[in-house]
Amino acid sequence: MKYEVKRTAACLLLMLTTGCTWPGTAARQSVVTALPVEAAPRFRLFEDRPAVSTVSHQLEPRVELVDERSDEEQRYYPGETHSAHSADAITVLPMESFEPHLQEVLSEATIRSLDDALAYQSIRIHVTSLHAALDERARAEKDHLIAAGRLDDEAAKELDESEERWKQDGDGQVARFMFWHAVVEPLKTRAARKNRDKKLTLASQTIPVALTEGKKSGWNGCLQATVRLQPTSGVTREIPVSVHVTAPRTDHETVDQQIRSLVDSMVSEFGHKLGQAERADES
Repeated sequence: MKYEVKRTAACLLLMLTTGCTWPGTAARQSVVTALPVEAAPRFRLFEDRPAVSTVSHQLEPRVELVDERSDEEQRYYPGETHSAHSADAITVLPMESFEPHLQEVLSEATIRSLDDALAYQSIRIHVTSLHAALDERARAEKDHLIAAGRLDDEAAKELDESEERWKQDGDGQVARFMFWHAVVEPLKTRAARKNRDKKLTLASQTIPVALTEGKKSGWNGCLQATVRLQPTSGVTREIPVSVHVTAPRTDHETVDQQIRSLVDSMVSEFGHKLGQAERADES
């Protein structure tokens, strides 16, 4: 009896000092892998490219897209699916995911937004940020909390079953019962609390904060650029434009459809802000 008590007490003390880990609760070490843009999925911005109109033969200025994105922007982040890593449950698609036709779309939006695009001999869009992100961090964190609660229930059930077996185990039942409530029960409570706190701890974010800051649940589109307008005569004008659009994720449309809609909103907002800024400069 004394030997069993000492052995049990030693095991309990070991459990408290090393942490009580139930099957399946060990935190998985994980860092979201930043993949090259070649690995990113591609989304066509059009089902079929609209035919070029032949009604107007007016010449249009050439619009050049200059890529000045950071190294972080020139990566594909597939996001983390493990609920304990909910801080990384955000998929970031680089600009390359929206080819082909992205430059055409931006060029058309730029020309349409300007009062007189032909007044400029060159137009350059210096892109410093252009990406889309599907933010599922809130859902992943909720899933983690639910999973942690379920594991707590399983742990409590296992401890209760152990208690029943201890009470009913042959000779010395009264002594065992008293030992359980005087020693084991307090230790069990402390161990369970320590284990629960450990399970509820979420892993730190590894995706660059610059790509996740300000993002909301669902789809996010980000476009930051400086448009340089070089007139046929006069001083070059520089107009900074910053766009952030959001849209809920839905099961009623395909991912391709949702991406097209997001990029369309992003480009439309870009043209709108550019036109506003140009007219404000002229007034």
